[in-house]
Amino acid sequence: MTLRGRSVKKRQHRITKRRLYILVTNIIAPILNLSNWNIRVKFTRQMKNLADCEASPEYKSAKIRVNLESIKELSYHEVVATALHELLHCHSWSLMTWAEQLSRTDKDKLEICRRMGEDLTTELEQVLFPLISPIVHNELRELGYVNIDVAPKLQID
Repeated sequence: MTLRGRSVKKRQHRITKRRLYILVTNIIAPILNLSNWNIRVKFTRQMKNLADCEASPEYKSAKIRVNLESIKELSYHEVVATALHELLHCHSWSLMTWAEQLSRTDKDKLEICRRMGEDLTTELEQVLFPLISPIVHNELRELGYVNIDVAPKLQID
């Protein structure tokens, strides 16, 4: 970039994991056909797990809660994967709610339904992440966040 004949470096923005989560959610939601949903993200210290989602597909709304302490420990890749995972729950919510209603009186079946829902969502996350991460990376670069690598780290055995 040049300004009055002088070369000027594009300013590199710093980002918190909290801000990254919000930006990534806004980038990914339309890709997942959730642009017409009202998705609220709340950061809290009042939870044990990393994040959770409660969706209402009939109203096209979802509330995602994120553990404020846990997110600080994540890599940028993990923040993106977590946002993707929680957004994917919006699409499987109706099916999982129906399965849970069928199993309501049996705690073992209820736990199996919960586990299978999480497993399905994790599988979808892993399938979609390589397709979505370059888009997220490019969008973040356009916003001035050039040093954020959202690609997964390859592990060589």
